[in-house]
Amino acid sequence: MMRNRTRMPGSGLRSIAAGLAGGLAYGVLTWTAFAASFLWFGAFLAPAGLILVGERAARGGYRVWALAVGAALGSLPMWLVEHIWVASMTKAGLVPLTMYLSLYPGLFVWAYGRLRHSFGRVPCVVVAGAVWGALEYLRGTIAFDGYPWLLAGHPLIEVPVLAGGARVIGAYGISMLCVGVSACLCLLVRGHIRSAMVSGGVLGAIWAGMSLVPGGGEQGVLRVAMCQTNLPQSVRGAWGYDDRVEAMRTLIALSMEARDRIGDATPAAIVWPETMYPGFFLDDDSVDAVRGFEGDGVDGFRRFVLDHAQAVRELSRSIGVPLIVGFSRFEDLVLRVEDGQIVWGGSLRFNSAAVIRDGVIADTYDKLLLTPFGEVMPYISNWERFERLLADLGGNGMPFDLSSGTRDAVLRIDDAIACATPICFEATVPRVVRRLVFDGGVRQAQIIVNLTNDGWFAGSEAGRRLHLLGARWRCVELATAMARAANTGITCVVDRHGRVVEALPTHIEGVLVHDVPLASGTTVYARTGDLLPALALAGTILSLGVSYVGSRRRARADGKSEDPGTKDGGSV
Repeated sequence: MMRNRTRMPGSGLRSIAAGLAGGLAYGVLTWTAFAASFLWFGAFLAPAGLILVGERAARGGYRVWALAVGAALGSLPMWLVEHIWVASMTKAGLVPLTMYLSLYPGLFVWAYGRLRHSFGRVPCVVVAGAVWGALEYLRGTIAFDGYPWLLAGHPLIEVPVLAGGARVIGAYGISMLCVGVSACLCLLVRGHIRSAMVSGGVLGAIWAGMSLVPGGGEQGVLRVAMCQTNLPQSVRGAWGYDDRVEAMRTLIALSMEARDRIGDATPAAIVWPETMYPGFFLDDDSVDAVRGFEGDGVDGFRRFVLDHAQAVRELSRSIGVPLIVGFSRFEDLVLRVEDGQIVWGGSLRFNSAAVIRDGVIADTYDKLLLTPFGEVMPYISNWERFERLLADLGGNGMPFDLSSGTRDAVLRIDDAIACATPICFEATVPRVVRRLVFDGGVRQAQIIVNLTNDGWFAGSEAGRRLHLLGARWRCVELATAMARAANTGITCVVDRHGRVVEALPTHIEGVLVHDVPLASGTTVYARTGDLLPALALAGTILSLGVSYVGSRRRARADGKSEDPGTKDGGSV
């Protein structure tokens, strides 16, 4: 048996080594492409390592499972480095997260190799783009509520002519084109110059054509003042009373400064970051519940809550500008005294944003998609005891008691202007922002206002840049500018081409005032959404199924097993 194993050309260690090399190349080039905006071209190079490993799987002489394992292991350091900021929230969650993400390069090698072996006549450019798009859509939209960060095409946002196609096919579609170009480079490496030129020409024509497709326009501006508090609130709800009083003073001072800088511009709005309101309760029903709360030792608490709620309403009246405020909203709030402590709860609690005009909360939006493992544990939250166990193990201090909103609500600045207010992580999720800005393909918001608390990232500037990078693609897809108010930065304005036109430095207290263009019209993506990657996922699953059925039929006919890891087949 040992003699037979040593003669096998596709030994496990050799295959793992080959996959490891491809995975490392992918990881290094991916990190390079995301490390700095001027290195965006690395996005075209990074997938090549995995494609070449997949070609080895298709041609035979290697064990497919070992190539896939090697690719996953090789990519692991990149995922770890890019997510090191997770340790500030949950040290226990960092390793499982990066191990999970590293599965996708391995899955790509396996699926690509399998399909190239079974359908050798299909161009590698098509197979690579489709499989990559399928896996990114699976990771970004379906699995664990979706995590669409570090997509292959994301660095291309720095080149508007390359990013512009997202108005038609979205960010996932741009990734598919990007990987297609990478497959063309692999053709060149292998000496298939004619095929590379033909495939590259077709991709270039498609890309250029999509960049020319019009996508809405601009009609008027909204002068927006974004307050960056730089308050130490990495985990919401950790403030003491003194911290909350100081936070309120800061917010009032920044809002008064914002009003002075706005001047007489009409319309205008002042934006606070996510959940920065420090007064516990802000919505009318909860404030009324506190007003009627009686018991020993509750007078100071009641006065604190009512004074802060009244201060915000008075502030909006005195400055004469609508406030967009992030806060926690309760339904059916109940308060009681237990062992001398004031405790409360409600049937539901939401991460919310509200617009306050003339002292009145006019509109409220409740966050639709909670941040996976930050605000909710996908699947796991169905078992409360298991959720609590993992939360205690992670040690991030979050209670995981938030509920998802149910309405695609927009906040109206006045009778003519409405804004979509994705909160924090939501701004990086294509399907969420699309349903907020457009209702059935019809525009219902002229501007995106993103409230976020990037104190989650602690000292990681790379984490802040990644968060903003993902959000910028929503502006391109929907041809809609964004005003972004972030606690510790990056507070900025992004135009409808995805370009950051002005930003505050991180970790400072300040106000950014900018005239943000109001969008009009629609885009192809607004009407069709992520149809292309969804079709790629369906097609990939179907093709893999057909490949296995075909293999079994051939095996029965030949009287032997046929596997891309043990028999030559298919070529680039």
